[in-house]
Amino acid sequence: HPNVEVMPADFLKAGPERLKTLGEFKVVANLPYGVATPIIFQLLKFLRPEAGTASLKTAVLTVQKEVARRLTAPAGGRDYGPLSLAVQAGSEVEYLLTIKPGAFHPPPKVDSAVIRLRPRSHPAAEPEILEAALKLARTAFQQRRKTILNGLAAGLKRSKTEALLLHSACGGAC
Repeated sequence: HPNVEVMPADFLKAGPERLKTLGEFKVVANLPYGVATPIIFQLLKFLRPEAGTASLKTAVLTVQKEVARRLTAPAGGRDYGPLSLAVQAGSEVEYLLTIKPGAFHPPPKVDSAVIRLRPRSHPAAEPEILEAALKLARTAFQQRRKTILNGLAAGLKRSKTEALLLHSACGGAC
């Protein structure tokens, strides 16, 4: 079909540049489990493009089930983290179905899942605000077993007292 292109290349090396040459596009892919997250982050760059650049209309992706759970996790849930925040801030994520290992040859040792990403009509925040929020979330989630205060202190390389002062300066809302 003239409107379908198969890219026999390393997506992380060639894909983003190739996507820039397209108008509106869709992606259907069975992502390699080891690089699914970096590929998804590359695709997210095309959700809110500037005028006249390529834009992702939808992506239907097969990923490891654990990754799908993190992508679709509700805020405050056990699986929620920076990946959930990053993806959900700019896209609607839908868990479509689970695929058992026997559907693949050779079979992986884990279940897979099919998800769909679509751009939000209204993103959660402006890009620069979202980027700052993601940096803060990565810092806070680096050490999940610690309290937010301890995680922020370690991530920001500050004492707990300094982290508490920063937190208080935000009115306890950051």
